[in-house]
Amino acid sequence: MVRLNYKNKDIKVIETKELVYSMDEELYHDDIDYVIEECTNEGYETVTVAEKVKYEHSDFIDVYDLINNMQNLATDQGEWAESYLDDMPKELKEKLQQVVVDFFNKNMPSPNFYTVKKPREIKTENLLLEQQTKDNQEIIDYFKTDKTI
Repeated sequence: MVRLNYKNKDIKVIETKELVYSMDEELYHDDIDYVIEECTNEGYETVTVAEKVKYEHSDFIDVYDLINNMQNLATDQGEWAESYLDDMPKELKEKLQQVVVDFFNKNMPSPNFYTVKKPREIKTENLLLEQQTKDNQEIIDYFKTDKTI
């Protein structure tokens, strides 16, 4: 697991070791066939290859922000509300965090966006060779498994 800093909060992300490819170092694609076709059609000489790093709902849920927002809304009701939720124990905050995370994990699909790490530039011709090697290895691996057709 990797930790990144987003808006002054550390968030953890899942390392997948999946590769993604970019012609402009901004927009990454995980479909290598699309990238190879674009490189061939547009004449790109190099491609940036990076590891895909996926996010989880928990990366964007902060129960302390939720409680702080509730406290701010309560103070609009008068000075008697100034201590609202101040005495909430850390254990309850952690439990609430887990309840919210579990709710999203159960009811919503995982985030479909990602960040990248370890970008490196390679020549397009090497990308073609990597893909051919990968395809060949998949065929070799298939035939190594003692499957009968």
